[in-house]
Amino acid sequence: MYEARSFARQGKQYSKMRDLSAEYTDLDTPMYDIETGNDVNLIAMYIKELLSIVHRGLPVEYREVNDDLNFIRGKLNIIPTVLNVKIHKREAFNCSFDDLTRDIGINRLLLAAAKKIESYTNSSDLSYIIRQFGNVDYSKVPENISFTKNTAYCKKAVSLAYMILNDLTLSTEGDTSGGESLLINFDKVYEDFIKKVLMEYSSVGKFTFWTEEKVYAFCSDTDMYFERAYIPDLLYDFSERNGKPTARAVLDMKNKTSLPFHNPDIYQMAFYGQMLNCKKIILCYPSSQSRKSIALRFTDEKFFLQKVYAAFMNLAGNTSSEFKNNIMSFVFRIECLL
Repeated sequence: MYEARSFARQGKQYSKMRDLSAEYTDLDTPMYDIETGNDVNLIAMYIKELLSIVHRGLPVEYREVNDDLNFIRGKLNIIPTVLNVKIHKREAFNCSFDDLTRDIGINRLLLAAAKKIESYTNSSDLSYIIRQFGNVDYSKVPENISFTKNTAYCKKAVSLAYMILNDLTLSTEGDTSGGESLLINFDKVYEDFIKKVLMEYSSVGKFTFWTEEKVYAFCSDTDMYFERAYIPDLLYDFSERNGKPTARAVLDMKNKTSLPFHNPDIYQMAFYGQMLNCKKIILCYPSSQSRKSIALRFTDEKFFLQKVYAAFMNLAGNTSSEFKNNIMSFVFRIECLL
């Protein structure tokens, strides 16, 4: 249960990262554009993202400002203005007015992460970026950032900033905390977790997965040759007789928080089902609460599939005991579907 306890302890940070990246992860293009296992320079990625934001323009908000001016702007405050006149102050008009400011939560977070990595790199781009923030007070970093349609373009940078500030990296340089890092692939973490849960805690057994892709097509002409292959996440009761693979069920892990059954996922699973002569398809989704399994029913009776099921793993356990109960409940629902 060490893995389960570890996963539970990381629940809050995992949920924060998953929520920030959900809009992108739900699409076919990964948010970070990373192939599993590739080394990634997190610092370079963050600088590149900040440059894009700076060129587009840092987010700003209107804030009420009270200041002494040499002209009237907004609301004139009479008593302070009279006092300024009596002492012959040059900026005599004390005014309250709305003004645009960059000193807002999202910029404080981005700048704090930029200042943290400043000592790890000698980058002229980073120096330029930091200057654009002006007098933003990065000593007060918000724990959570809310987005509007005007700040949605900062989502990826915010996600990376929280990673940097919370040291959510794996260094390739001994015990150092900066430089070249591996970016956590949460889709792969979720896939491996569900595999381990079902293979170790299910009483029905017969769960297996492939370690290599299987070729299903190739292209060959005078100029080139290439192949196309597939590899399901998890199989139930897999067998291969006379060179033809079959399975009683195909399970696929979808680390997505929006509505289930996206078209590309259904197309993919229909293909897997056809290749494996399998009519039982189960998609496994993460959830922050207990949810019963649901089914997508096909309207065309001629189609070889009649249903595709969705099962939900509740990742919101606050203790190891609660999290274990969530695991066993998920395993039970999968066994019922099988």
